[in-house]
Formats: sequence, structure tokens, C-alpha cells
Amino acid sequence: MNKIILLIAGIYILTVSAVLFSKEISQPKWMFDTESKKGIPGAPVPWFGRIYFGAEDGVIYCVDAKKGNLVWQFLTGKGIVSSPYLNGNLLVIGSKDRYIYCLGIDYGDERWKFLASGEVVGTPCGRGDEVYVSSTDGVLYCLSIYDGTLRWKVKTDGAYDGGPALSGENVVVGDIKGKVYCFDRKSGKPVWTYKAGQSIIASPAADASHVLAGGLDNRLYCLEAETGGLVWMRQLESMAVTSPTLSGGKVYIYSGGRLSCYDVYDGKTYWEALTYYNPSSAPVVIKDTVYLATGFEIVGIRAGKLAWKFEYPGSSFYSTPAFYEGYVFAGTAEGRLFCIKGW
Repeated sequence: MNKIILLIAGIYILTVSAVLFSKEISQPKWMFDTESKKGIPGAPVPWFGRIYFGAEDGVIYCVDAKKGNLVWQFLTGKGIVSSPYLNGNLLVIGSKDRYIYCLGIDYGDERWKFLASGEVVGTPCGRGDEVYVSSTDGVLYCLSIYDGTLRWKVKTDGAYDGGPALSGENVVVGDIKGKVYCFDRKSGKPVWTYKAGQSIIASPAADASHVLAGGLDNRLYCLEAETGGLVWMRQLESMAVTSPTLSGGKVYIYSGGRLSCYDVYDGKTYWEALTYYNPSSAPVVIKDTVYLATGFEIVGIRAGKLAWKFEYPGSSFYSTPAFYEGYVFAGTAEGRLFCIKGW
């Protein structure tokens, strides 16, 4: 009993200390409610004064970033759980209705749609005139962003829950059988494959030198981008259900209530921070602050210490947050988008 009392007291002291030395935001600048009240699982994407996001009601929304009013909306056939990819004046996003949609960002007009062979739940990525999209039946597509023409597709054994990422001149993706695949982004030809311990359900992070993927085996893998060889591996607090983030030579990953920061070159731990709720987002790095949605609050961590926090009664934050012009944007499980003054 004494141990339990001491533990509760320790948690209370930690909570008070965290609040005392943090910048706490009590009210949002604005809130936007979807009519359906369905969740917003994908990260909102800011772009030239507007915020674009999809929701589980199957609607793609465009909201004014300053005022929070609806600019336009577009209805798909089923729920959307990923984020849009924006390039110029075009937006590409997938839906559980198996279609990949391309819309004009000004008015939400449909430019083209492409029928995939499985549900599209991962966030697309792209470069130039090409966009890369994965589907849940293990197919990776390369499409023309201008007219939706199929450039190439490749089928693998496992399903893709996460989306692809670009690594130099290649595109990488992980599957539920625990494999990380690397393909030439122009031809779709396989470059290498790496087998991890268990399923990879979140999108990898990558640059021209490294590919980072977290698995359900409680591990973070750092692979050499050119060959797929293992550079280092770290044991995590729990399963990696959200994507790692690569920024400034450091890797950030959230697992089991612990946010960890590693050196991308050797896996050395820079710092670790504990939060109070289960993870629902990937880390977002803005200068020296890491923003993270941890359930009923959004936190900003600096050098492993809590520096900023926002909590709103009755709202469960569902999406990875986004940062734009000094404000943090995040969606909830109740279909509400928040705009909050950041650090």
C-alpha cells in the first residue's frame, strides 16, 4: 500500500512539475466541426493559407487557416484515414472506396480518379510529375499527377497499411509481413528488400542515406538507403504503430508513451521523454520543438522536457498535428479540427 501511495504521489509531483514549467494553452484560436462528427485520423496539411484534410466520413475538407471557415468539401465513397499529398495546385488522396482522387486545391474540383485493386489507407508521396500510392492488397502505384495515367505498378506478398516514402531516386514502403521494399522510382524495378521481425504498419521515414522503419516487434530499424543493409537497431518501449520522423540528423519515434530521439548515424540516444496518454500520432519537428498528439492533449517537447501543452475537455486528438505560421492544427476522433497558438 505504501508503495502505491508513493507511486501516486510521484505521478502527482511529476504532473504538477510538468504543468508548472510548461507553456500551457487553454483556448484554441478556432475550431472547425464536421457535420458527421466522424474522426480525422490523417494529419492536416497546410498550404498557402488553407488547411486540407480527410475524415472518416469520406469527405475531403478545405478550411481557411486564419478563420477556420469551410472553403470547400468533396465527398468520396468511403472513409479517409490518410493525409493528402499536395503538389502545386493539385491534391492527391486515397479512400477506402479504393479510388485515388486528384482535386484542384482552389475549388475542390475533381481532375481525375484512379481505381486501385485494394483500399487506399496510406498517405501518398511524390516528386515532379509523379505520385506514389500504396494499397492494402500489396500494390504500389506510380501515377502521373496531371492525368492519373499509370506509369507502373508492382505487387508484393504483404498488404500495405502505411504509405510510401522517397529515398533519393528510390521509393520505399513497409508491409504487414515485416518487409521493407525499395523500388526504383522511375521504373518500379526492385532495388532491395529487408526482412524485419514483425509487421510494419506505419509509413517509413527516409532521406538519401537512411531508411527508418518501426515494427510491431518493438524495434526501430535504420537501413542503409542504397543497399538495405542494417545500420543499427533499437529496442522500443512498445510496438511502433506510428511513423518515425527524420530531421536534422536525428530520428524521433513515439512508442508506448515514450518519445525517443536518436542519432541517425549510430543510433545513440539523445534524450527520451514520457507522456501521459497512449500515442495517436507521429512526432512533428519544428526547429527545436517536437509536437505530438498523445490522446487528450497535444504537447511540445524541447530537449526531452515538456515545454508546451494544450488540452481540451472532451476531445481525443486523433491525428498527427501540423504546424503552420505559428499555429498547431490537429484533428480529433469527434471530427473537430483545432487551431492552437504554438510555441
